Amino acid sequence: MVLSDDDIQKLYLSRDFPGSFTGMATMKHFIEEIYNECIPLSRLYKIMKNLPEYVFQMKPIRKYKLRSYEVDGFAQLIGNEIFFFFFCYVCNVVYYKCFLFFSRN
Repeated sequence: MVLSDDDIQKLYLSRDFPGSFTGMATMKHFIEEIYNECIPLSRLYKIMKNLPEYVFQMKPIRKYKLRSYEVDGFAQLIGNEIFFFFFCYVCNVVYYKCFLFFSRN
């Protein structure tokens, strides 16, 4: 039996299926065990991206810009952060004042 995309979504939302509302690796394991069908994880992810119940429970991917410098200790970290914040503040003030000056003319 070949499971369609709709069947897989129904399995994910079913309370009777042991792999429902779990991760894709667990769901793949239970589909292989119960239905004896090998479904690639990429196909499962592609199917579940269209299902709001799966997307809502996903952990958000946060990508923050990391520091581009290395420090040897906590004191150097604090010093570099203070310098960086001060430098950004000064640059923003200068940029803003130049913007105001040139926008008048």
